[in-house]
Amino acid sequence: AQQPLPLASLSEHQVAALLRGIGLGKYAEACLRVPLRGRDLLLCTPEDLEAAGVSFRPHRLSLLEEAARLAEEGVPPSLLADAGSDHAGSELSSTSTEYSSWLREAQRKLREPPPQQRGGGGGGSASAAGGGGGGNGSASA
Repeated sequence: AQQPLPLASLSEHQVAALLRGIGLGKYAEACLRVPLRGRDLLLCTPEDLEAAGVSFRPHRLSLLEEAARLAEEGVPPSLLADAGSDHAGSELSSTSTEYSSWLREAQRKLREPPPQQRGGGGGGSASAAGGGGGGNGSASA
């Protein structure tokens, strides 16, 4: 069993994962945009959370209660399950996650040869093979 982490040590990505873990995932994007880290969460007032994008007052109060509890007990690593995976398989709500996905796709495309090189080379050998195949077919008949 992994040890609980100090709330103050959490990054904004871990705080976003924590919000998802406690049922307040709709505010994860706002947490990343601010960015709201664990040590910042410890200092927040309801007004700070409202300014950060937690619009519903009961959610602000619940989050502050949960933060106070986690500050004492530590954060169970199970609540941060998607924080280290670059959000693979989780909500793609943050701009940084969308950018990371776009960047990986762009890098993959850059590693591929340009279409004219792939199509041109393959087409030439297909014609040669087709001609040779046809000749073999005629010789057999």
